[in-house]
Amino acid sequence: RLRGGLIVVEVALASALLVGAGLLVRTALYLGTVEPGFRPHGLLSARLSLPPGVYDGPAASSAAFERVVSSLQAMPGVEAAAVVTSVPLSNWQASNGLVPEGKTFDPENRINSLLRVTTPGYLQAMGLKLLQGRFIDATDVAGSERVMVVSRALAKAAFPGQDPIGKRIDCCEGGPEHTVWKTVVGVVEDVHTEGPAGRIQPEFYLPLTQAPPLSWQWTQQTMSVVARSSEGDASRL
Repeated sequence: RLRGGLIVVEVALASALLVGAGLLVRTALYLGTVEPGFRPHGLLSARLSLPPGVYDGPAASSAAFERVVSSLQAMPGVEAAAVVTSVPLSNWQASNGLVPEGKTFDPENRINSLLRVTTPGYLQAMGLKLLQGRFIDATDVAGSERVMVVSRALAKAAFPGQDPIGKRIDCCEGGPEHTVWKTVVGVVEDVHTEGPAGRIQPEFYLPLTQAPPLSWQWTQQTMSVVARSSEGDASRL
């Protein structure tokens, strides 16, 4: 009887293990088919901090990072390069509450979205898919019209059933008493920032040269550098 009982227990445990293994394989196969929203192959990223006290003010910090990008773009084997406040799958992510034009500045109207301040080459370096309009480019400088690029999820949340291009959103500076509108000039595909199993979050992108002055304080003059290999192998960079 004891031997028979042990056999029953062993069979039950083996069946449970087989079911668990099957579910694990199915999950792994599913996650392998999820598009992350960017092209990870051939991509290299690193965090870079400017020495404290050396670069005085936002303009000097912005110019320093732009020189880094120019140097990377000139390197053999680099297809595209950029700097950004944070890359997907990293531990450091910043968010902000956005209010679309036409909505009151009430908590229920704020759309919490991930913020990325970046240089123009980020679209190409990360392999983001542009759905509408354009990405940030060299014309988006301080003193020109403030612009932003939004993700598909943010466009849907802010302007459901509408074309978001040309519409305006208040974010990152200003407020109810002093709105600082940014015009939507482009829409990009959503990115799985938290990994393949993570939920999609609204995101938006601002030009480095138009970054709010306070952003240099909360970033502590630290950015992520990204570069894409023209040969599809980041180890060659």
